[in-house]
Amino acid sequence: MTKQQRAALEGLLREHIKLQADNLMLKRILSREHETGKAMKDWRAAFGQLQQSEQYLRMMAQGETDIQEALAAADRNEVIAGFLKNPPDGPAN
Repeated sequence: MTKQQRAALEGLLREHIKLQADNLMLKRILSREHETGKAMKDWRAAFGQLQQSEQYLRMMAQGETDIQEALAAADRNEVIAGFLKNPPDGPAN
């Protein structure tokens, strides 16, 4: 994987995690509106507050850990694939 591919993958994964967290927060707003039977006038402000919530920040932090683990696994797989293509010289069988 090239540096550009790695950066693109990292950005894609980060955006995916953010969209998942945002989706969950928006569902929370819709659920609250459904329960009360009233639409929020300023749902954007409520959404902004939810994006600062402990749950949202925890999701983003866990997502960052998951991204780094995925990239590390990709690096390990590339090393293994490299060895399989060009095995190091070793004792003859």
